Amino acid sequence: SILATVTTALPPYAGRILDEAAAATEADWHPEAFLSGTNSLFVIAPVDGEADQPAPIVVGLLSELYSAARRLSDQSGGRLPNPSLWVLDEVANIPPLPKLPQWLAESAGRGLTFLLGAQDYAQLAERWGKEGATAMWSNLTNKVVFPGISNPDTLRQLEQLAGKRWEQQTSY
Repeated sequence: SILATVTTALPPYAGRILDEAAAATEADWHPEAFLSGTNSLFVIAPVDGEADQPAPIVVGLLSELYSAARRLSDQSGGRLPNPSLWVLDEVANIPPLPKLPQWLAESAGRGLTFLLGAQDYAQLAERWGKEGATAMWSNLTNKVVFPGISNPDTLRQLEQLAGKRWEQQTSY
């Protein structure tokens, strides 16, 4: 059962929370109502590979929320009543979201903003393939780059985006 899988995979969460989740019915979960309010949801899942058991639950939850966001934005004239921010840190290492490149392509116009964290462009290409990674890279309007990138392909892409600038410096 799902409860047995979660209980095995996430022992720190065992107890009251899992008992309440097991008692819940489909009628208790209203993703459109959740997205219409000023709510927060924090999903803390093990890194992909450490414990694959929760992956279907995480993917199912996020997929259901995204479907609800599409329905709700369609009913609200194309945009969500309340903007929504989805922060997916270590996106290439969390349970796989196969449709994430498609979500990024259409989400901004719906009032849904994604903030993705990845160590390198190569991680995105490994997870979603070259076409998926290219689509994701193109649909992310802002890119924040931290020091330490050494992948030549990533550095070339960044150079193409930012251009070259030569500056003479005098050192003493």
